[in-house]
Amino acid sequence: MTHDLVYVEEYLVVKDITVSLLKHQGYSVASLQDGNELITYFEHIFTRTVYNGEKQSKLPIVITEQNLKHVNGVEAGRCIRELFPDIKMILISVNDIESLSVEEAECFDKILTKPFMFEELHDCIKSLDV
Repeated sequence: MTHDLVYVEEYLVVKDITVSLLKHQGYSVASLQDGNELITYFEHIFTRTVYNGEKQSKLPIVITEQNLKHVNGVEAGRCIRELFPDIKMILISVNDIESLSVEEAECFDKILTKPFMFEELHDCIKSLDV
């Protein structure tokens, strides 16, 4: 099954609420807990089941928290960008955008700084969902 969105958040309550709101907006969501799971999803699961050379299904939009255990969202995002250069990604950060290097920031299409309203996330998704 392909998903519209891949959402990565390590805090279960935040993840459950956000996924519920996204599903209520009509999105199909793959919910992951850390950067390792995100990389594995795209290296193995997504690539094997969906991506087939020139017959590429629409790539899901990745929404990842920056501060994740094991592999953080920025590092995971870089890995995903190498596999799928055209993928759309949103980084969620508790830090100011200025704390990211130019290279790190350029890896993402949108960056949201916590706290934010759900409508801001939804607007970011809509702006990338072409």
